[in-house]
Amino acid sequence: MIKFSIVTPTYKRLDKIKDFYKHLKNQKGNFEIEWVIVYEENDKQTYDFISDISDINTVLVKNNGDFSNALKIGGENATGNFINFLGDDDIIIDKSLQKICDHLSKNKEVQWVIGQGIYINEKGMQIRKIITFCKNFLLYFFSKHSLIFLNYVMSPSSFCKKNLLKKINFFENYHWYGNDYITWIRLSKITKPLILNFPITKATYSNNTLSGSFNLKGYIMMMKAIRKETSNPIIIILQLLVGLLIISYNFLNKVILNKFKA
Repeated sequence: MIKFSIVTPTYKRLDKIKDFYKHLKNQKGNFEIEWVIVYEENDKQTYDFISDISDINTVLVKNNGDFSNALKIGGENATGNFINFLGDDDIIIDKSLQKICDHLSKNKEVQWVIGQGIYINEKGMQIRKIITFCKNFLLYFFSKHSLIFLNYVMSPSSFCKKNLLKKINFFENYHWYGNDYITWIRLSKITKPLILNFPITKATYSNNTLSGSFNLKGYIMMMKAIRKETSNPIIIILQLLVGLLIISYNFLNKVILNKFKA
C-alpha cells in the first residue's frame, strides 16, 4: 500500500490548519496518509489541535528556523513512499490521492509525480486562469530541456520519493526562494516524472504568501543557482526577462489592487 507524507509548515494559523485537516480527512482510498506538521515551538494551539487528531496519522515537528528549515526538517521526518509539500492554506482536491494511486499501480517504477494545479485567492475563488492554463498546457509536454527555460511545475501538485530528493542533496541545500524550481530542474536530470493531466491541488496565491510576493534578493539567489545548472547564455537571458516580467506583473497588480481599495 502506498503511503503519502504530506508536509505542512505552519505558524500560529490554527484556522488554516483546521481547514486543511477537513480536506485531508476527505481523502479516502487504498493508501495511507502521514501528515507531518512543522510548527513553531510556542504555537500551543496548533500542537493541542493536532495532538487530538485520531483518524489520520500525524507527526508533529518543532521548527526553530525559517520556512526553508521547516520544509527540510519536515521532509527528514517523513516516512512515506511519496513526499508532498503543502502550505497550510493550500487544498488537496477530493479523490486526488486515490487517482494518483491508480496511476502509480500501472507505473510502479515512477519516482516522481506531477499533476495540474489551480490558483485560488484567500477567499477560495479561482484566479490567474490564463497562467494556470499555460502552466498546465506546458506540463503536458514536459521535458528537462523546456523546464530550464520556464518553471511550469505547480509545486503543491508534485509528489516525490525521499531517496530521489536525497540524490540532489535537497535536505542539505534548501533555500526557500526559487528552490522548488531548482529542485525540479535537478530531478529532471535524473528521471522523468509521471505527468497527470488533472488538477491535484488548489494553491493559495496572494501578496501575503511566499508564492505571491517577490523578493529581489531571493530572486538574485535563484539566478545564481540556475547559473550552476546551465552555462547557456540564452537561457540566462531568458530567465532575466522572466524575472522582469514577474517584477512588472507584481507592480501592476499592487497598483491595480490599491486603486480598487481606494
